[in-house]
Order: sequence, then C-alpha cells, then structure tokens
Amino acid sequence: MHKKSFRFAVVATSLTLIANLWNALPGNCAYEGPSPAALQAATSANAFGLALYQRISDSQPGQNCFISPLSVALCLNMAACGSAGATRTAMHKSLHLPGTTFDSASAFNALLKDLQTNDGEIELNIADAMFVNSKIPLKTQYVKGIGAAFQSNIQNENFHNSGRVLGKINKWCSDKTRGHITGIVNGVNPNDSALLLNAIYFKGQWQEPFPEESTKPGIFAQPGHHPLRVQYMKQDDGFDYLAEKDFQAIRLPYKFARFDSLIFLPRKGLKLDSFRKQFTPANWNKWGDKLSYHANGHLELPRFHVDFSESLNQSLTALGMGIAFTNQANFSRMHIAGPGLKLTEVIHKTTLDVDEKGTVATAMTFTNVGATSGAPSPDEPFRMIVDRPFIYAIRDSQTGAILFIGSICKPENLR
Repeated sequence: MHKKSFRFAVVATSLTLIANLWNALPGNCAYEGPSPAALQAATSANAFGLALYQRISDSQPGQNCFISPLSVALCLNMAACGSAGATRTAMHKSLHLPGTTFDSASAFNALLKDLQTNDGEIELNIADAMFVNSKIPLKTQYVKGIGAAFQSNIQNENFHNSGRVLGKINKWCSDKTRGHITGIVNGVNPNDSALLLNAIYFKGQWQEPFPEESTKPGIFAQPGHHPLRVQYMKQDDGFDYLAEKDFQAIRLPYKFARFDSLIFLPRKGLKLDSFRKQFTPANWNKWGDKLSYHANGHLELPRFHVDFSESLNQSLTALGMGIAFTNQANFSRMHIAGPGLKLTEVIHKTTLDVDEKGTVATAMTFTNVGATSGAPSPDEPFRMIVDRPFIYAIRDSQTGAILFIGSICKPENLR
C-alpha cells in the first residue's frame, strides 16, 4: 500500500528577551499557579526532552547539542493527536504521556496558556503552524482540534507550487524567530500531506547584568582538542548556588523572575559526556529544588553563540517511535480514507546567544507527513570559572518546563 507522508519542523531560538504569541494577560489578573494539566504536560515534555538530549549527545560525543524539549514535544504531540493503534501507543510512550487515553491536546493547551506573560522585560513566542496539502485533505475534526489546542495557524496550500509554499514556510520560520532561523526545509514534496512546525523564541534580560567593562579574553579548554579563545563575562555577587561532589551549579534569573538559566559545570577531570548521564528527570527536579541556597561568589562565564541543527529521525526511532516512520504507521485520526500516512522527517534547529545583558534563544521543529513507501560555608565565597564544557538550560520556574537545554562544548564567539 502506498502511503503518504508528513514532515515536522522544530525551530528553537534562545535569547535574552522573550516574545509573546498570545494576547497579554490583563495586568490586574493575579497568577494563581499552573494547573495540574499544565504541570503534567511540562513533566512529560521534560522527561521526553532529557531522553532525547541524551540520545542525540550519545551519537556525537564532545559536540555541541542544544535542543528545546518543549518545542519538539509540542510538534510531535500535534502528530500524536492524529495517531491510532500501535502507532499511538508507541508515540505516547516515547513522549512520556500517561497513556493512550491521555488528552495531550488539552494538557499542552493549558501549558501554553500558563506560559503567557505580559511582562515587558521578557519576550516568549511559542508558535505552531500547519501547512496542509489541499490535494490530500485531512479530517476537519483533527485540523480544527489541533488549531484550537495548540494555538496553531493552519493554511491550505497547493504543494505542486512547491517554491511558493517553501517561501511561505521559511518566512514563517524567520518571522517567528526574529530572523535567527531563516529556513527549516530545503524543498516541498508535492505528495506530502502536511507540514507541522513549531517555533520558540526567547529573549530575556538578566536581573543583574554583567559589567561590560569586566569582560576579558581567556582560554576555554576542550579535552582532546586545541583550546578556544573566548570572552569571559565576570561578576561578583550573591547567587543561588549549588556545590555537589561532581559539579557546581548556578541559577541566573531574568528580570521577570519566573524564567531563569541554570548552568552546570562538572568538576575538573570529569568529562561532560559522563556527567550529563546523571541528567535524569529525578535529578533535574532535585537539583533545581536545591538551587535555592544564596551564596556570595565570583562567576566567570563565556559570552557565546551556538547554532545547532539535527534530523531527529534516528533518535526518535531509538526512543521507541520507529513505527511512525514506517508503512505500518497508523494516523487514521488525522486523514480522510485513502492512502495511509507516516512521518518522513523531523528536523530541529536552535540558536543561542548569551552576553552581558541577557540571553536570546530560538528553536524550530519541523515534521513532515509525506508520501510513503552541596553549598559552601557562608564565610567562604565560592568561585565558579566556566572554562570547560558545561550544560546550559533555560527553565520556567513555575511549571518546571525546560524551554532549552544542551551541552556547550565549543562556544562560538558572538558575531
């Protein structure tokens, strides 16, 4: 049986400023905390994202790996909502959802609403889109449901006019990531059924900016490679800090304190690829909770840029989602009777800029459905010199959702 395919694109960008996709909440609307549904969506996205981070890193040790768990989870959950049978079972298990009857659309809708912010210091833009081939119609119920639940912009397009559709898709990517990611796909197949996209743009300013006059050049060690020359930002202040046997960690809040960056530096002599294996959901939650001890100290952190791009097909297959890429895939809740559908490609791109003022991060995920065949003494200020590979994450402290996480092994100088 000849199957149709669909592709997914996930684009993530991390910046020191965050842009908001939805209407701002009323300024006098008191925040009462995340709902149970939003917390469950964040928990599932984190568990899936940490597993994906480990799988990608295992395939390319010693290299930069920077992903947006939330971006990939949102895009794949849009597809999972259209799955059935063994495909649904595999996707829900891989995505760490409670079960095949779990209403992931409602849960992620709750999380998206909870992440809305009307704070002028932060820009958080989470955008979903679906480009549907007008020649291969999908079920109206699915399209409407996805549009409402994931705040998705749905467009019907003539995929035979591939150049025009490609231009629209890549313009959407560029617009949603403020020009940090200008393209996610190189072409459009006329037989593709739908292209699902998610983009996250984050830009936030530090609560306590690094003094620019203190930034000095220095050496960043790369085990087994020549050291890099980078610019080190320096700050002496009080920080939320954690010291354990194998690592130091620090929390850098943004002006809108709900969001923060967490930096984990393995002890000297411990390779990052060994240390990162400790990043289980349980440890992530435990270390995040322990990062509340306020200590005085000295921090040196590179000012850097990272670009990351990866096809996720192999990693997702290894995580148990392989059936979705085969002719045995069942997406019957998505399409009208006719040739079946399967996933053909899931692409993820991210960028990250960190400087004295804050952070800019973007992520883009693309999915294609197409034709188939411990703490120091208060009297002893700590020193944390981030001069070797480290782990960098951006988190929403209310829901616990990991917006971005990755290994920074080769920090590039900001352009």
